[in-house]
Amino acid sequence: MLFRSNLDAIETLFDDKDVKVSQSDDGRFQTRAAEMLGGPFGGLLIQPGVRAVIDKAARSNAGLTLQHLKAIVNNNRGEWPDTRYRRQPNPDAYEEETVNHLLLSGLFVPMLDVHCSSCRVESQASPRDLDTLITCEFCGEQFRLALSLSLSRTKSRWRYRLASHLSPEKVRALLPALATMSMFGQLPSTTEPPMAHAFGVSFKLPGSKQVEVDVVAYLGRPTWGVVLGEVKNNNRIDENDVRNLEELQRRLHEKSTRAVLVFATLKNEFSPAEVEVLRAHVERCVETTTAYGALVPRFPFVLTAKDLSLPWGHEDHPWRWEPAGQGHGVFGTAEESCKRNLGLASFLIARGPERRGLECTWADPITHAPAATQPAEHVEK
Repeated sequence: MLFRSNLDAIETLFDDKDVKVSQSDDGRFQTRAAEMLGGPFGGLLIQPGVRAVIDKAARSNAGLTLQHLKAIVNNNRGEWPDTRYRRQPNPDAYEEETVNHLLLSGLFVPMLDVHCSSCRVESQASPRDLDTLITCEFCGEQFRLALSLSLSRTKSRWRYRLASHLSPEKVRALLPALATMSMFGQLPSTTEPPMAHAFGVSFKLPGSKQVEVDVVAYLGRPTWGVVLGEVKNNNRIDENDVRNLEELQRRLHEKSTRAVLVFATLKNEFSPAEVEVLRAHVERCVETTTAYGALVPRFPFVLTAKDLSLPWGHEDHPWRWEPAGQGHGVFGTAEESCKRNLGLASFLIARGPERRGLECTWADPITHAPAATQPAEHVEK
């Protein structure tokens, strides 16, 4: 079947003419930004230095010098460059290559500091405004660019700002969305890029309110399932976020479509309140089957800044999380994420007449949730 757009494909998964799918303005912006940055699965936004540069530029009215851009990348590069798979793992070469990649993308535009010789006001001029004579936007007098370059106290440095004066709010929402989508392009359990994907998808469900999902992707072989993601920069994931995704998951399950929920943050760890909400969701999870018929818990992916910031070759990258030989794909990786980020220690699959779901044991109290040190035991009863 051919679809006019990814949204048409996503709508078809619900197999219900009363379910309406659309994309928010922020979603359309994120789609375009992803194209500029190498595509939604390009991996550029998994690099913390890149995210730091874009975030800093969004909060700077005057723009950043080339030296400043490179310094931000270097100071926030974390585990990058990828020492295993990069031809040139030198940090200096990495920061220069990364900044050049960003400047090539078109996300940044150059501005030159100029100085009016009449009123002494400093301003910025874009390349298309530069001429031998420039009109001062403050006093209206013309001044010669050559003299301006000599008088400028900043020595007329070039600065780089985000195109179209993008707001900090838009940029903060963009960073975790692209980082999370890129992550799913790197998992070995997805042998090919997702068949359909979209940012900022709104679902109008019959008999229900409108639900917006930050990232949606349909993973092909061998998963054959939908990823529905709620992603945050520094905001908190709350009960409403979780319940909304659960409702979509339930409706897809009724149409025999697998759905994996994703909760991601660019914080270093989830807050105690978030841990409590996410643990409650885990305990409501039921089992599902993989494309190969294996019965598995329908655990969510829970990802923090570290998980979304590692080179593909790093020993702790999420693609390495699933135990060798398990063969559960994204479901096995999701289970490991619950152990690492929520403190899941063990679980039982309850199938009694009065209770259907999981009985979980957690490694520690809600107030603190380090990763479990031992693999979670899987016992059915």
